[in-house]
Amino acid sequence: MNLCKQLMGSMRVIYLERGVLVLCITEYSDGLKVAIKVLHLDLENTSKRFEVECNAMCNLRHRNLVKIISSYSNNLDFRSLVMEFMSNGSLDKWLFSDNYCLNFLQR
Repeated sequence: MNLCKQLMGSMRVIYLERGVLVLCITEYSDGLKVAIKVLHLDLENTSKRFEVECNAMCNLRHRNLVKIISSYSNNLDFRSLVMEFMSNGSLDKWLFSDNYCLNFLQR
């Protein structure tokens, strides 16, 4: 059974931005928190974006990158990625937003 299909019933919406719906599972069977990105394929280039992100992230291993656990696509109108949930949000938010600042200990 596909991991995405198993988890779909226990998700809550975290945010929606640029055609990506991010859903979060608060607890996985072993205590791991995961985020599921579901792409809205009716928006321009989201199908291509999914392919690029999935191929790139599935093949990368680095301590500063989120691990992709699983992906799912029905090849029609539904595509999703299951990845580690990072409670502090995206690195982009911390580096490029004026609303977030790292203190000395966090740096």
